[in-house]
Amino acid sequence: DEIPAGSMPRSIDVILRHENVEQAKAGDRVVFTGALIVVPDVSRFGKNGGENVVAARRGGTCRSRYTNAFTIRSNVGENSSHGMEGEGVRGLKATGVKELTYKTAFLACSVQTMAQRFDRVSIRSEMGEETENDFSEDELESIRLMKADADRYMKMAKSLCPSVYGHDEIRKGILLMLFGGVHKTTNEGIKLRGDINICIGDPSTAKSQFLKYIVQFLPRAIYTSGKVSTAAGLTASVSRDPDTGEYCVEAGALMLSDNGICCIDEFDKMDPADQTLKYNVNISAPIMSRFDLFFVVSNGMLEQAYPEEALQKYIKFARTLNPVISPDAKRMMVACYRKLRENDVSSNGQSNIAYRITVRQLESMIRLSEALARIDLDETVQVVHVQEAYRLLNKSIIHVDTQNIDLDVVPQLATDEEEATDGSDAVDSQAQVDIGTSGSITFERFAWIQKALSRFIRDKEDEMEAFKQTQEAGDDMATCGVLQGEVVTFYLAQQDINSEHQLAMERKMIVSVVDKLVKDGFLQVVEEDDEIQDRYLTVHPNYAFE
Repeated sequence: DEIPAGSMPRSIDVILRHENVEQAKAGDRVVFTGALIVVPDVSRFGKNGGENVVAARRGGTCRSRYTNAFTIRSNVGENSSHGMEGEGVRGLKATGVKELTYKTAFLACSVQTMAQRFDRVSIRSEMGEETENDFSEDELESIRLMKADADRYMKMAKSLCPSVYGHDEIRKGILLMLFGGVHKTTNEGIKLRGDINICIGDPSTAKSQFLKYIVQFLPRAIYTSGKVSTAAGLTASVSRDPDTGEYCVEAGALMLSDNGICCIDEFDKMDPADQTLKYNVNISAPIMSRFDLFFVVSNGMLEQAYPEEALQKYIKFARTLNPVISPDAKRMMVACYRKLRENDVSSNGQSNIAYRITVRQLESMIRLSEALARIDLDETVQVVHVQEAYRLLNKSIIHVDTQNIDLDVVPQLATDEEEATDGSDAVDSQAQVDIGTSGSITFERFAWIQKALSRFIRDKEDEMEAFKQTQEAGDDMATCGVLQGEVVTFYLAQQDINSEHQLAMERKMIVSVVDKLVKDGFLQVVEEDDEIQDRYLTVHPNYAFE
């Protein structure tokens, strides 16, 4: 974080002794106090090809001994090797004639985390057992004042990353991520995570600003870029130890940010073989369901309502609470989840949203509601918390943009349909004027009509086939398919029609939809007829029903 411009970061070995050992964990930001020292780089002697042959004279005999940095061996004979037993490690002098290199190391006498050194606040306790006694009276008073603010939710969100203008929904999502949900364990022993995951969209829209702000906001947060990351590098990788030459497991960014937050930028720059997340809707469904909130942002300075330190202490205090869901909130969650499931319609094998609504989204709603309760320092999840969680979750669902379906209306459609309807009177002249020569319907309605008509035709054909087998029908039943007039009548019977004008418009629309289905190949004409309503239709044999 403090590397001068144009400089490259360097790695250095830090030597800790006595009580300083295990004072820091992997992923912590720490400040070491000590001295820079130089140590011999003896690890190079233990590598392949690092052995030397040295001539030594003892007792008037010359013998060869093979040495490295840690062992001394002799291969002259039994008498010679017997004299070498028990000598052990001989030190650097025994390595023979070889250029000895040195490397720098840091001998530390003191270890302090960034939070200890600069009084930074860690909102996430390693043990998770903090209570009010861990806060001073001044800190508690500051927390009470923030809790008394009726507009604290919005002010806290705007206090995050004030250098970026707008994106209020993303700020709220990040704020809830910082507060987090409650870790739970079911009666079967299954652990449910309380952490909230967020995925933010398009490039060049201040994503990196949000990520880097969170990294400096939290002591235990890791920022990594997809440009230099692989799938193994994010979790764990196998590397060779430079000193011993042995293989070891090296923790990646996700492991180092344990009990913290990992900010991964520029997934699209990763190698395709290692790329887990792709652009917005193209993210694979299993990975997508792991995220609680999605935000797609598009291209000033905000006033910071709360100081950064005050917000950190408030979050730290709020995370000590474990809100319990009230009965009213449970009923509201059920209603909201049912509404999400109802909106998750799938037509023609395609969903109108980027990912399916599953139990994971219900768990996301629970976590978000608990985080909102923590913002209010409320030990009970209320209905208002569930409503805001549902609003955020519904806001983040990526709806697939589908254009309306254009329909080519058959000329003189009203006259043809009047003849196909039993006892229908002529449509008034005003209705005929309103009927145009072209129109369009939404993709969702077109897909629903396609599915309903295909199912009706297939069921009618099954009934006819069963009737022929039982009644041994003659040639008059040989024709397969269903009259288009029956299909139109079936559709009109499903609609709530209140006027002749509406009836004429629905007739025009359904015949146009049938023509488009025939043109697109979903329906096939078995027997043509001069009258469009008297032709026989069947479903394409390759059409698969859900």
